[in-house]
Amino acid sequence: MTFGNHDTEVYSLYSREQLSNYYGGLDYCLYEAGPPGIDGYGNHIINVESSVRIITQSLIMIDSHAYRKGFLRDYDNIHANQIEWYEDEVERLDAINRTRGASDRIKSLAFFHIPLRENLYAWNEYVENGFADTQNVVFHYGEAGESGKIVYSSDYDDEVFETMLRLESTQGIFTGHDHLNNFSLDYNGGSGSKYIRLTYGMSIDYLAYPGISKKTKQRGATVITVSPDGRFDCYGLRLDGFVKI
Repeated sequence: MTFGNHDTEVYSLYSREQLSNYYGGLDYCLYEAGPPGIDGYGNHIINVESSVRIITQSLIMIDSHAYRKGFLRDYDNIHANQIEWYEDEVERLDAINRTRGASDRIKSLAFFHIPLRENLYAWNEYVENGFADTQNVVFHYGEAGESGKIVYSSDYDDEVFETMLRLESTQGIFTGHDHLNNFSLDYNGGSGSKYIRLTYGMSIDYLAYPGISKKTKQRGATVITVSPDGRFDCYGLRLDGFVKI
């Protein structure tokens, strides 16, 4: 799990630190609070290894925080020291993999709550091209169910997407936050031959929007399949009838 903005709102009974201690103490929970000195709670990695201990996929969890200026005021983003931690960990794990006989760059998937502005840029480019692929965007599935802004990302600058492109490890980014968005597409940042797949997880929300408890189209899970060679694919699975999208 990774924390979202609703987990510790002003009306919450427990702080992020208290929740982090709780999850970290559960016998069968893979959650870790993360290294000290790095902003947020839950910056940690789960490695999927082969029978010969090659890391076939690193699942990187990052805390995207909540708000910069208080309740419902300016969504936060991933901070600079978290990006530095991410880069150091990719290089460290890649080095470990090389000692175990791997010849390819370590592959990873990143999970955090608040989407990047690249989600917005990619979706807008796809829509403005008549809901068709472009040189920069390749559509896989889903739709933007949110009204107004479409993607509720942070307005603060960060180097998350650029860093992930540069390191050539992270193949996919999975986010939540926008309760009615569920689209998945490849994006290269506007140029170049390197792409990262940006995917919204399906929602399990019953409370955040008025009337959402009666809606079912957005509710479900995202199924991720990782191959032994590190490739991955995913699809949305609607809870209403277990319909694949």
